[in-house]
Amino acid sequence: MAGGAQPGPGRPRGPAAGLPLAGCKLLELDEGAGFIKEARVAVELGAAPGGWTQALRRANPALRVVAVDLLPMEPVEGAAFVQGDFTDPAVQERLRELAGGRADLLLSDAAPDLSGVADRDAARCEDLHRAVLECCAALGPRALLAKTFGGEPLEFLRAEARRHFAKVQVKRPRTTRSRSQECYVLARESIE
Repeated sequence: MAGGAQPGPGRPRGPAAGLPLAGCKLLELDEGAGFIKEARVAVELGAAPGGWTQALRRANPALRVVAVDLLPMEPVEGAAFVQGDFTDPAVQERLRELAGGRADLLLSDAAPDLSGVADRDAARCEDLHRAVLECCAALGPRALLAKTFGGEPLEFLRAEARRHFAKVQVKRPRTTRSRSQECYVLARESIE
């Protein structure tokens, strides 16, 4: 599979076999939750290089995936790709068109460029989370999965997600390095 990791010692088998590590993480986050199977239309923010897009299509071949990133991305069968800034209203309108008006699932594996200065990095994460939540408002998904980091960024995203969704949980994939603060907020059952 182009762009996918080849199975071997220590590599995933089964549904995740041949996927990049990012795709394996997404399938792990979906275990027991089933948010991918429940969706008919998914919009993925910060999609390049395409690992999550591949995993979405593999987990639910009927899923319409609309992916967006500033960077180019290799085509993924069954997925539409928009190269652009998802904070741009024209790009958001294009995403809405490709999604057929709204998305069931909004995903973001995007992360800001980190400087190593805690306060600055927290502010950058919160700015990114605000942009993701603005897309949420524009696309009206029933579920949101977004990457964040522990501490202030996590608390900010969790609090904001609780304003828009009935169920909010924090998930941390087993494949995340032990020293990493990376985690994901899964929000479901939109209350708007």
